[in-house]
Amino acid sequence: MREDRVDEPESCAVGHVSESAARTSAAKSPDRLLLAISAEMSRQELLAALKLRDVGNLRKRYLRPCLQEGWIEMTIPEKPSSRHQRFRLTAAGRNHLQEIGVGAAEPG
Repeated sequence: MREDRVDEPESCAVGHVSESAARTSAAKSPDRLLLAISAEMSRQELLAALKLRDVGNLRKRYLRPCLQEGWIEMTIPEKPSSRHQRFRLTAAGRNHLQEIGVGAAEPG
């Protein structure tokens, strides 16, 4: 029985590290989006690639900051709410990926 108790703090510590890592990745949400985006992607494709469930969270933490920085662009900028809207990486986004040390693929 005591052996089980000895294991508990370890598993808690591992869980704590995961939460900490999750907070670190959340702080760099725009970078996660840039790493996940390939070619032109819809909101639903981005949600799946980032393993998110909430479109509001996607917009607030990922899309809006990247759009403001000019790292991604909309395929239909005159209709931001269109169900056909897709997003793609810009040259500035590829440059940012190189700055943070991640090679970006050439546009496809």
